[in-house]
Amino acid sequence: MQVPLPARQQGLRTTEWPGRLEILGREPFIVVDSAHNGDSASKLRIALGDFFPGHRVMLIFGAFNLFKPADARLILERIHASLKPGGMLLLEASSLDAVDQIGNQPAMWYTAEKALFADTPHLCLMETFWDEEQQTATERFYIMNAATGQVKQHSASTQGYDDEQIEAMLKDAGFDEIEFHPSMTGREEDEVNDFLVITALKTG
Repeated sequence: MQVPLPARQQGLRTTEWPGRLEILGREPFIVVDSAHNGDSASKLRIALGDFFPGHRVMLIFGAFNLFKPADARLILERIHASLKPGGMLLLEASSLDAVDQIGNQPAMWYTAEKALFADTPHLCLMETFWDEEQQTATERFYIMNAATGQVKQHSASTQGYDDEQIEAMLKDAGFDEIEFHPSMTGREEDEVNDFLVITALKTG
């Protein structure tokens, strides 16, 4: 089936894709994008340059612990490349202790009519593992369908980083003026022990 060019153009003009260059505010501009790997971070860099030329950007990144060190370094390099001089990165990361706790939870189970892993009644068995050498927590979920007995396995890994590792990666990516803060607000009374808040500046 051939679609006429005007129809294609209209379709592109009216398409909405939540979480992809989604504008949440305009004074100042607040743009949300779910870039989650090196390639999408590179595409985000190009898009910011095309749609917001000359704007100084603060980029907030909150999925740092989902990535192994090599991937995290690549994303930080792409973020640095996307910012103009004076642009800032605000990084939220789970503390190493918090990731350690994820990997050392006791095994557990629960039943549910529907939940994250299934829309039908099921039993969920969960076990966790902590790799001290790699500083990685792994969670495994075994989902048993209550009607059929069929079992599906899901897993998630969380990478732990200490302060020195994060600072070194930011420096390697080209950032300066790296600062650790007690909370998103900067106030100690708002501190959440499980999270680190770091800002870093692109100076040149």
